[in-house]
Amino acid sequence: MTQGEVLRLIATDPAASIDVPHFCQESGHRLLGQSQDGETLQFEIERG
Repeated sequence: MTQGEVLRLIATDPAASIDVPHFCQESGHRLLGQSQDGETLQFEIERG
């Protein structure tokens, strides 16, 4: 991916709600949003 591209990450691990924002902060990526549908978590991440 190039800088500015957006990735949609789908996860079923509840720990992802903590891990993904932390990963984005540490890696210089931007977490655009996150949502939950039942046990499925979705994240929109912009590559930094």
